[in-house]
Amino acid sequence: MLVAGFEHGFVPANDRRVIAATHLVGGGESATVQFSTAALAPGERYTFFCTAPGHSAMMRGRFLFGEAARLALAGKAVSRPQ
Repeated sequence: MLVAGFEHGFVPANDRRVIAATHLVGGGESATVQFSTAALAPGERYTFFCTAPGHSAMMRGRFLFGEAARLALAGKAVSRPQ
């Protein structure tokens, strides 16, 4: 079981599912994150959420990763090169 508390931003160390994380952000604050997209698949949707206990039910979203032409197909089946 992976466990992380406040001192670790509620993000378990070495959790392979975590692509990127910010520090804890308080009310009225903001944060920016930069990360490599090398492991992301064009046309795939990825979920982001708050890891603080009880927050992820309301504080979450999704983003679509890919080239502009593929993003134009959002909501449609995306063909992949073979």
